[in-house]
Amino acid sequence: MKVEIVGFYKNTDKKTKIKGTLHVYLVDFDLDIRGIAVHKGAKGGWFYQMPGRKTLDAETKEMVWYPHISFSDKQIHDEMIQSIIQEADKFLKIELTKA
Repeated sequence: MKVEIVGFYKNTDKKTKIKGTLHVYLVDFDLDIRGIAVHKGAKGGWFYQMPGRKTLDAETKEMVWYPHISFSDKQIHDEMIQSIIQEADKFLKIELTKA
């Protein structure tokens, strides 16, 4: 799946662990995704969190994560996630060394 990184917006708030957010474009679907949170991973890599909302499930009374963007086809969804991770890792390696 063709993914283009449109931009990375650094977080200036030192009180949060979020390093910034990504704006990506999925070429195959003509789809912009904004607000992908970027966290520093425990082993030095990056952790990406897709935009979504955490809320209380009415039936189970458990906190659950509801993504704002999801493909019905799990294979396509997994491919999207892996493509974003691959491109974002390459992009951030270059972008964050500019500082």
